Amino acid sequence: MTYEAFRGSGLDLSAVGFMPGGEAYFCTPVGAAILGRAGVDGIHFCTAPETGDMILAVSPANGAEDCIHPVARDFPDFLRLLLACGDTAALEQSWMWSEEQFAAFLRENPPTPEGEAALAALRSQGVTPMEEPYRYLHALQAGFDPGVLRYSREYRELQQETEELPWRVSFHGGLIGHGGRAGKAIPADTWFTWEGETWYVPALYRCPEGIVVDLFQRVDVETMWAYCGKWKLTPETDWDAMPEERRCQAQAEHPFCQDFRAMLAVNGRGLRQRHGCSSVWLPLWPDREDRDMRAALQHYGLDTGDCWQLHRLSFEWTGEKPRKGKDFALILSGEETDVPGPSFQAERVGETVTFRHPVTGAEHTLTVRSIEPRDYDRPEDPGWEYPRYFTALGYTVEPDIPQEAFSVRDCAPADPARRKPAAPKDQLGGGTALFFIGRDEEGRRWAASSMHFAPPERVTWRVHFHIVSRGEVTVELPGEP
Repeated sequence: MTYEAFRGSGLDLSAVGFMPGGEAYFCTPVGAAILGRAGVDGIHFCTAPETGDMILAVSPANGAEDCIHPVARDFPDFLRLLLACGDTAALEQSWMWSEEQFAAFLRENPPTPEGEAALAALRSQGVTPMEEPYRYLHALQAGFDPGVLRYSREYRELQQETEELPWRVSFHGGLIGHGGRAGKAIPADTWFTWEGETWYVPALYRCPEGIVVDLFQRVDVETMWAYCGKWKLTPETDWDAMPEERRCQAQAEHPFCQDFRAMLAVNGRGLRQRHGCSSVWLPLWPDREDRDMRAALQHYGLDTGDCWQLHRLSFEWTGEKPRKGKDFALILSGEETDVPGPSFQAERVGETVTFRHPVTGAEHTLTVRSIEPRDYDRPEDPGWEYPRYFTALGYTVEPDIPQEAFSVRDCAPADPARRKPAAPKDQLGGGTALFFIGRDEEGRRWAASSMHFAPPERVTWRVHFHIVSRGEVTVELPGEP
């Protein structure tokens, strides 16, 4: 089926990632004819004068060198490939996968019921699935030279910038430093192990404002693949949309260290961290490659086939600056993490919930001592209406767990505030949440449910453990030469 025949057929393939229309982006070849769009990230499909009937996938969110890849020799083949793969996402991303990864993507992302209906309509027009779609795609892509296409000046300048981006580190800058004078590099080349993990400090940088430390954590690809597979994570995963318990458990098991504190000792004097930034390198998804991280790995000669997390830590001078840092010591310590426990519903006073501590293994019993519906009468707001009803839960825990190491929370979110009809559109609203701190005179702890516009009929609670999951490590680093 030609493109003209497809346009006249009335087929709707939006459920499998091919929608009519689309607009040109900075990386769209000059003179291209846009055939359709995927509906996400500006991805669109087109032909170009220099390549004839070949169908090109244009992906503006990719790195400057990876925006354009061929996905079919012509439109009839494009439809056959779409029928074989079930969605244009497989075609658009195929250039970066091995055959095993391509097959896994198809297996783990079958068409939706709406997609199946669209594909069935395509079959009814006499279109047949492409045999061996992966080999077809990679044979086509292996012989493709993107240099034959014409590009906008903006895109050519972006490609040139990517190739010539200088390496510099400043106190207030990002991974490729900006915002101040570049620091003087102090080679460190120090590997160390912390909690069984592999870490590396390649260099420090002496800046007018303080010392910057580049700190890497290395994770092998197999470990990261296993983790992402267990939790079904992709670059599109919306962590905020995950159920709280699943999100907390996934974050607690993440191969990269998520939370730690850092201090730097210079000639025995401690400097506190002023600020920092971080980024990750995941060769699992080359289309999501971070240009600055690639530059950092190449600068330090690190293997881009591994997974890396880079922390750039800035420590501010306090008092008189030393003329020379004779010795440096980086002190890292763990921060508190939230580990969710079992959930429960409290129907009456005297009910108990038994659980085990995730670190000590000790068995504890929570006893419900009070269940009280309450009404929080906050001051009137002329523009917004806020939820006011909640349930207060009084409880005890035996054997006791320190207040700062344990809490109980509502599993459900609060009702959002509602704008009043007459409220000015530029008037911002706030949020409402209540917390009880400490114990009452009877030794009870208290937890407040989420706030609602109507009294909650039933609350599902969850216990949470607040755990410092890693110890402290001191890493001796070379001084200034």
